[in-house]
Amino acid sequence: MKKAIFMLVAIAVALLASVTVYAATSRTIVIESVNGTVNMTRGTARSFTAREGTRLAAGNTVSTGANSYAVFLLDDGSTLRLDASTTVDVTRAGNNLEVTVVTGSLAVSAAPQTEGRRINVRAGNATMGVRGTLFTVVLQNGGVQVNLLEGELEGTTPYASVILYAGQALVICDEGTAEAQPLQVNMLDAFTLQTIADNAEMLIETGIIAQRDIRTIYRLIETRQAEAAQAEELRKQAIDAVAAEYVPAEEYTPEDTSAYTPSGGDEVQPPAGGNGAPPTGTPAAPPAAPQAPAAPDDSDDGEYEEEEYVDSEGRVRRRWRWRRSR
Repeated sequence: MKKAIFMLVAIAVALLASVTVYAATSRTIVIESVNGTVNMTRGTARSFTAREGTRLAAGNTVSTGANSYAVFLLDDGSTLRLDASTTVDVTRAGNNLEVTVVTGSLAVSAAPQTEGRRINVRAGNATMGVRGTLFTVVLQNGGVQVNLLEGELEGTTPYASVILYAGQALVICDEGTAEAQPLQVNMLDAFTLQTIADNAEMLIETGIIAQRDIRTIYRLIETRQAEAAQAEELRKQAIDAVAAEYVPAEEYTPEDTSAYTPSGGDEVQPPAGGNGAPPTGTPAAPPAAPQAPAAPDDSDDGEYEEEEYVDSEGRVRRRWRWRRSR
């Protein structure tokens, strides 16, 4: 009896030890905070809204909307902060965490890393090996800029490997060339400037910035944000101008199910009449609506084509376009 009890205790201790080892080596990531619209996808599954406390797994993709942000918290205390309009892929290689910046900007505040439990950040054709640092990664103008605010960082491209030190920026062109240069505050983007402002006390102590720089940094943040708002307005105007060139007989959103009928596979066939438009022949007049476009004359020969477009609010919509025969 005593022998049996001893064996059971030994098995329990072994199981507890294995669980402890797994917990010490596995990586867990949760979303610590969300501001605005943040969506996640897992593999090919449909995307869903990410919330505080949502746990990330290997194969997740996270995207922030306009004026939206998200902060990830790792089990070692490291944080990853996503800027607005940013998409990242999260994968694992053993117990190493692989974060790929697809679009936008990312700020990393990493605790000291140990062998076999590292964070690697990829952007474009470059990989940043994190050693316990504070830095931002910004995709812009077809290239990548890494701004190192604390610690050391190794940036690797197919053609170069550069060790970066606090107070330096690594500029990586799309062809893979990399160059380390001193940080210039007046040349930084709004997201990096905000990261500096959020960590100003520590960066003043380490000599990366001076107390007199704080006012300049906040002024630059306001300027960069105004420039971004102006660029977004011009983008919307360009989208609206392109959309205005078409002559839709009917507009509808994907949620307007009466406007189309699935018919085999992923094809969408327009119904004859109803809220949709016939695929060929003379188009029916659209229903009465404010500023609704008039249908082409009966004498016009042509056919309808279905198309998707992005409206000025960034939403994907569908409509019928009447293409006249030449």
